[in-house]
Amino acid sequence: MLTSIKRNNFLKTKISLTLFLSIFGLLLASTAERKSYPTDPSQWQEYSLPKETSFWQAANYSNKEWVVFLQNGKARIFDQETFQKEQKEQADKHATIRLSDTEYTRDVSKQWIALEVQQGYFMINCVSEYDAAKAYTIKNCFEGVNTIWFYPRNGALGYKVSDDDAQRLISIKNKVIGIEGPAYSGIPEGHVIELALGKDGKWHSKRLKDLPYASTLLLKRDEDSFYILTDSKILIYYLQRNHLQEIVGDLPFGGVYPNSMVKDQDGSLLIGMRYLVVKISNPDNDKRKVTILVPDSSFMP
Repeated sequence: MLTSIKRNNFLKTKISLTLFLSIFGLLLASTAERKSYPTDPSQWQEYSLPKETSFWQAANYSNKEWVVFLQNGKARIFDQETFQKEQKEQADKHATIRLSDTEYTRDVSKQWIALEVQQGYFMINCVSEYDAAKAYTIKNCFEGVNTIWFYPRNGALGYKVSDDDAQRLISIKNKVIGIEGPAYSGIPEGHVIELALGKDGKWHSKRLKDLPYASTLLLKRDEDSFYILTDSKILIYYLQRNHLQEIVGDLPFGGVYPNSMVKDQDGSLLIGMRYLVVKISNPDNDKRKVTILVPDSSFMP
C-alpha cells in the first residue's frame, strides 16, 4: 500500500514538472516572437541568477539566441538574426585564400575568419578544409572535430596547422592563443594552446595548460591574461605564470549554449546565450556578482 502511494506521488510530481516545463516552454517560445527589443544592456531588466533547474531546462526550449558585441566601445545585445543582418557589411568583405590541394584561389567571407594576423588568416574548420570553403565553421560544427588551418596573405597554399579541437583564437602579447575542447561534444576537459611560427616558416601548435573543464569562449583581459568560459565556470588564465584562477563557479549553462562574451565600459562581463544574457559585475575583484538580463519581465516565470 505504501509503495503504491509513493509511486502515485512520484508520478504526480513527474507529471507536474513535465506540465510546468511544457507551459513555460510555450511561454518562452511565444515571448521570443516579440518583434523588437532594446539593444542597450542598461535598458534590460536585471534579476538574480535563477537556481531552479526547471528554469534552465525550460530556457533550452527557447528559439531566441542573444549575441553580445561591442559597437563603438559600448556593449550591445542583438538577437542572432538581427546580428547577422547587422554583420552583412562585414560579410561582404572577403579574404582571398588558396586551398592546399588546388591551384585555384577562393574568396571567403571575412566573418568566417577566426583570426587575422600580419602573415594571413587562421580559420577553424569542421573536420576538413573543404568545410571552410563551404563556410562550415565552429558556429555549426557540433559533431566531428574542428581543425585549425592557415592561409597566407601572399596567396601561397593554405595548410593545416593542427588537429586541435579549437573553439576560439585571440592575439595577445604578440602570441596567438586558443582554447581546445568543446563543451558541446561531450569532451570533459580542454586545453590552452599557443600557435607559433616554426623555423620552417609555418605555424605550429603546442599545449600550454590543461583545463579540467570543457571550454567554450575566451576574451582578452589585458596583455598577460584572458577570461575563459567553460561549461560551468569562468576562469582567468595568466600567460607569464601559466596559472589558472577560478573566479566564478557552478554556472548552469549546459543547455543554453553561450555564444559570445564582451567586457562593457563599466567593466562588467556580458555573456550572450539562448534566451538570456548573463552579467558578471566586478569580475576582477571579490565584489563580483552574477545576475541575468532579460528584455522585460515577460521573460521570467
